[in-house]
Formats: sequence, structure tokens, C-alpha cells
Amino acid sequence: MDSESEHLLDHRRDELRRIVYGTPGEPPARVVAELVALERELQLVAQDGAGGAGRGPSSRSPAPSAGSGVHRWATEPEPELELEPWLETGLEPEPELIREPDGPAVPTPTRRWRLASSLTALAVTAAAIALLGPAREVLSPPRGLEVFERSASAEELDRAGEVSVAAHLDPAVFSSLRSVGHAVGYEFWVYRDGESVCLLAQRDYWFAWVSSCVSLDEFRERGLVRRIPAGEISDLTRPKPVSPDDMVLVEWGPWSAGVEWHDVSGSEPQP
Repeated sequence: MDSESEHLLDHRRDELRRIVYGTPGEPPARVVAELVALERELQLVAQDGAGGAGRGPSSRSPAPSAGSGVHRWATEPEPELELEPWLETGLEPEPELIREPDGPAVPTPTRRWRLASSLTALAVTAAAIALLGPAREVLSPPRGLEVFERSASAEELDRAGEVSVAAHLDPAVFSSLRSVGHAVGYEFWVYRDGESVCLLAQRDYWFAWVSSCVSLDEFRERGLVRRIPAGEISDLTRPKPVSPDDMVLVEWGPWSAGVEWHDVSGSEPQP
């Protein structure tokens, strides 16, 4: 093989390596096959060259001409080269090594390598799906009656038993208990009782639970409101703008992701 033809084959080999090893995703099968065949050809040429100047090129891989080397490898692989014999035998060959000029040997891509890449992609996809549920709940939390459609969290299950017993709730409503947060020193839960929806409130530090219920139609129209005199709120939890003479309204409505509150001045008429 003359130097110009060998140079063209080396150039084509480098292009194929960039496609197979430098492009994200699964490389085309024809590109992998061409690279394997070309590596074998160059390996045979190198062995023939090492055997002496008087030794002719290998009978298995005749040297291409300078003008047609790249085209022959792109479109007409040598008939003697069995590119993937394991398709008939079912046995996968050991991966051959590609040695870069200034680097360590790298195994050529095989069916096992492609299978491992596919399994890795599937594992990443499965992990993304597993995380999608919690992420969706953080980005778009349930609002209003949607809170009863989600499963109770582990923290809610641990606390729900204590709340149910302390509030003397019917066991039938236990499964619907859901926490809707804290506000102004009070803990709030909601539950379904037949065709009614109820708001359960307790001042922190073992005060009694107070429940208020409305029909589903009333809830959809006005929501649930708990009126708390600001004077009953601890000085440690009463917001600064609120005076002891004010009234704090804690609300949970059809569009609420949790309890919300606002204060009404003592001089304003109560709704």
C-alpha cells in the first residue's frame, strides 16, 4: 500500500472514530461496521509492513488505490471480512483494542457495549419518572378539595392518630385527615365527613381542638373561616401589625394550597 492510500484510510478511520466515540447517542450500525473493518485492514497492513519490505500486501486485504480508498470503504467492504459473525452463532466476540497514537488502548464498540448504553438510558428515564411525582407536587401543590385526593404523607400518618383521638373524631373520617399547615400559633387540619368538609384547629401546646364544618356547596362558594380574637394569640406568635383588639381570620378555601390568614381591625365591622 502506498503512503497516500494509507493516509486516506487513516483519515477515514479518524472520521469514523469521531462519529462512534464523540457523538452522543447510539452510533449507526453501518458506521460501527465500517470502523471495525477498517481497523482490521490497517492492522493487517501494519503486520505486513513489519514483516519486511520484500513481503507483499496481505491476500485478505488488497491495498486500495489512492483515488478510491475512501469510497471503497464507505460503499464496498471487503467480501472476505465477516463484520459480525456472532449474528449467526449467537456468540459475541471479544472486543478488539484501538490504540490511539498518544493514548491507551480503547475497546471497539460491541453488542454488549450498546446494550449497556441502552440500559443506562432506561435507568435514567426510570429515575426521572420516579422523581416526577414529588416534583409535580412541589411545583403545583393540591388546592382545596384536591388535598383529599393525594395520599397522606408519613408525617401525617404519624400525627393523624393523635389528632383524631384528641379531637374525638369519628373513626370513619380518620382516613381523610390532612394537614393544611400552621398559622399565628395554631395547627390546622381538614377532613371529610360525608357531604361536609371540616376545618380542625388547635392552639399550640395542648389546647382543645375546635372543629367547624360546612357543606360542599358552601365550601366551594365561601370556603372555611376560623375567627380568632388576637388577644387569644400568644405574644410570641402574634404578628407585629396585629393588636390584641383585632380579629384574625384564618381561611381555607377552594383555591387554597394551605391555610391563609389576615387581620381585621377592632374598629372594623365583622363579616
